[in-house]
Amino acid sequence: MAGLDLTGVARIVEDLLLLDTVRFSRPGTGAPVFDQETGEYVYPQEEAVYEGRGAVQASGTADGLSSVPLANLPWSDETRSRYRLFTPLAAPVAERDMLVTVLAVHPGGDIALIGRQWRVTDPSIAGTLGAVRITGLDQVQQTREGRA
Repeated sequence: MAGLDLTGVARIVEDLLLLDTVRFSRPGTGAPVFDQETGEYVYPQEEAVYEGRGAVQASGTADGLSSVPLANLPWSDETRSRYRLFTPLAAPVAERDMLVTVLAVHPGGDIALIGRQWRVTDPSIAGTLGAVRITGLDQVQQTREGRA
């Protein structure tokens, strides 16, 4: 008995959904190095794993702030912003904690997404039938330059 072939469906879904350019990369390892010319510390370069077609979409609604529900206690400063990354099935699987960056958006797309980053929370949603790869993300709340 022949299996279900989704090759044609995958091409249609890719053409309709994967309109932007995304990159996912492994964060650079090691301590920052002092740059004599700029007078600033520079983090090691990220290692690009994939750069190509993709899309980043909110996964339902944002979870909002995590807080302690008692008066006089502080709010947590981190939010959980759940997003999904869509890439072709031919793209490599993103590993946990890789960084995803939107490099370019399609005409009419939200240009505010360019340069925005997310952290991979799970390698990908697995299934025997699929047209695109779906990867769970959490928005990066703080850039490396903003860390103390």
